[in-house]
Amino acid sequence: MAGALRTFLCSVAYWPTRPDDKPASEPVDALILSHLVNVKHLEIQDDFYFGKLADDLNRAGFSVQTILINHCRAGEADVRQCRRMGTTILPAYFSPVKEACLILKMFFASFSVPAMTDRNGRHLVRQARLSQFGNRALGDMRIGRLIARHIATRRPRIIVHTFEGHGWERIVNVVAHQMSPPAVTFAYQHAVLFPGERSINYLHNGGADPDVVMTTGPVTKERFLQSAQHSKKNTIVLGSVRSTSAGDRPLSSLSGTCLLVPEGTLDEVELIAGMGIKAAMMAADRQFILRLHPVLDRDKVKKRLGKLPANFSLSDDELENDLTAASFICYRGSSVVLTGILAGVRPIYLDPDNSLSVNDPLAADLPFRKVAKSAGALVDIMSSASISNTELKDYKQAVTYIEGYVAPYNSAAMIGLVREIVSV
Repeated sequence: MAGALRTFLCSVAYWPTRPDDKPASEPVDALILSHLVNVKHLEIQDDFYFGKLADDLNRAGFSVQTILINHCRAGEADVRQCRRMGTTILPAYFSPVKEACLILKMFFASFSVPAMTDRNGRHLVRQARLSQFGNRALGDMRIGRLIARHIATRRPRIIVHTFEGHGWERIVNVVAHQMSPPAVTFAYQHAVLFPGERSINYLHNGGADPDVVMTTGPVTKERFLQSAQHSKKNTIVLGSVRSTSAGDRPLSSLSGTCLLVPEGTLDEVELIAGMGIKAAMMAADRQFILRLHPVLDRDKVKKRLGKLPANFSLSDDELENDLTAASFICYRGSSVVLTGILAGVRPIYLDPDNSLSVNDPLAADLPFRKVAKSAGALVDIMSSASISNTELKDYKQAVTYIEGYVAPYNSAAMIGLVREIVSV
């Protein structure tokens, strides 16, 4: 309930600055669904996730509209400064009235979870019901509804979206496949691949899965195909805009900061920040920087963490600058570690819960990656690091691995499929 109340209050505060997202009426060949994680990115022509894909499709003769999911609460004033043609920024929240209606709808939907009689079952049902109107569920439903409105109005032949297993992705696919004729959906696996419950490989019912999966490289394509329940013939490599930094930087110095990059949940923030704070107290000569995922509320995190050591702070800088200043990057499931390695930063997996085998996006046989099970172990790893021939060799091996995981961006295969679809 606290998450729903906070969401409603945020919508009240945001409403006066909310941008208009009324869809244009003319149809388009393609909708690209991407993300706005920083207002400064509106000044950049290329998309943060898809790079020049919109331009490539335009040059190939297709009309394109890009829709940005608003994770940074950009308002009308920010939208007016956007220099990109054919781009729409979704509002971060509905109006307070619509937000209240959504909360109420999700509240009633929570009772559709069947009851259980045993103690563990009752606890599970209670948590499942509460999650129905938590921040994440409300956000997925809001995003799905906002995008569905654009799909219904613009009637695209293809839809391109990021693929991480979020609820809004399934809503988009269902809406796309219910059109007449149905739109073909291209899902871009830009983040890391995980086994088990976090996998994007599982097949869902009701048209909720994408038609074509695009991966960041041949390594990720191979790993996806090994366990995917989706149609394996419709999997292609798109590459990644992040691959351009490969080999550009030498191995970082030993005197830089320790960058902490948790995923977008408070539990992960508390785990990583908790170890980082303890390490900061042990190593007063080292600066520790906590870089939050854009979906997290900075003020809420600061309040949750309490008073911080003088050498521990939250970043408000660009990722590139944080990586330039860093010598070490402490991570768990975040794909930022891939970019960090390409920037010459030493990766350290924080593993107090023995989750390495199911949560680490890196290969198990990369000696460049170290593992710390405690704050003391983290400090020891940083203290013993060197720029030896062995470490340089390990670094080059890791870069080679990442280059297979994150290949150079190339839209040719994707555009070839689009030509076949649109010409039908």
